[in-house]
Amino acid sequence: MKTNLFSETKHTTQRKIYTVTEITRDIQSLLEEAFPEVWVEGEVTNLSQSAKGHAYFSLKDETALLKCALFASNGRSVKFKLENGLKVLCYGGISTYPPRGDYQLIVEKIEPQGLGALQLAFEQLKKKLEKEGLFAPKHKKPIPFLPDRIGIVTSLSGKAIRDILKVIGERFKEVHILIRDVRVQGEGSAEEIAEAIRDLNAFGGVDVLLVGRGGGSMEDLWAFNEEVMARAIFASKIPIISCVGHELDFTIADFVADVRAGTPSMAAERVVPDKTELLETVDDHRHRLRSALLEKVELLTERLRAQRQHILFRQPERLFLPKEQHLDDLTQTASQRMAGVLTGVENRFLLQVGKLETLSPLKVLQRGFSVTYGLDGRLLQETASLSVGDKVTTRLRRGAFKSRVERID
Repeated sequence: MKTNLFSETKHTTQRKIYTVTEITRDIQSLLEEAFPEVWVEGEVTNLSQSAKGHAYFSLKDETALLKCALFASNGRSVKFKLENGLKVLCYGGISTYPPRGDYQLIVEKIEPQGLGALQLAFEQLKKKLEKEGLFAPKHKKPIPFLPDRIGIVTSLSGKAIRDILKVIGERFKEVHILIRDVRVQGEGSAEEIAEAIRDLNAFGGVDVLLVGRGGGSMEDLWAFNEEVMARAIFASKIPIISCVGHELDFTIADFVADVRAGTPSMAAERVVPDKTELLETVDDHRHRLRSALLEKVELLTERLRAQRQHILFRQPERLFLPKEQHLDDLTQTASQRMAGVLTGVENRFLLQVGKLETLSPLKVLQRGFSVTYGLDGRLLQETASLSVGDKVTTRLRRGAFKSRVERID
């Protein structure tokens, strides 16, 4: 039987003395019995996280503060991230922490006020990943027009895989399909999806991936809102088409993926073209190309026919007549220029000849003078260069003679 601390004490000489541990233990028992299950609303403050995953915080309102402890075993079920300033509704029991003498709420469940827990978790993760750039268009990879091998990450027991295979079979059944069976909801499903994406990337040879499942509630689709799955999509070297739920459903996977398809069937339509339409398009292009070539040939034939009718084809020598005439003009011009040059040269030559004749000693001879040269052929200008007996040559107007010096005056 527990002691009632609040009962009236009668005047007695006997005193009950408690140790700190005893009084704390009794207070703890009273609180746990009085408040085993309570819902408390308030604003989160003084939030801290331990290395083991426990969360410690306080709930406050305008006039009071209540300490709270959310241990990791219960915290794993909380989808959203606790933040200071967040208004929440906590469920649990009141207890104490004897080492500090504090009373606190041991939280078992926690719900946000306003947005639902899942919606809040979705908005928090979306804001975080968008800030990191995981949704940026620059990271989006192009989807191949006609992939050879398609990878599919989904559950083999779901309706989604049947819809995908049906549509692909109708549109282009010749493609190769590689299916990785995963759980698409429930604890650990997000990790399975992420692992499947990594495995198909490591496998190689896959041109495009379809990742998704059929419709359901937000809780059913939650695996596609987990951070581990989002980062696996972002890290994939293979382009990914997300196809989760119905057309109105949006998940984190849709924002990170390279392309979003509203449904699995729409993803199948997006990933391969319709073979019949493709062949019709090819035939249409073939006919249009043939018509264009024939039209071009006909046009060139007509131009050739017109050219053949041209006078140059009937009298090809006319093609050279202008050239010959031009050559004649050039020849005549060259001749005229050459004659002028020769006349000028001739005049200059005659002028120089006249000057030479004026200076020539032969002109002196023509006037009755003579010129005498020594034996060495030098012109004799004074007797000092002569000796008696020297032989000399004398040139007259006509002819020359040799003589010997007999006397020098």
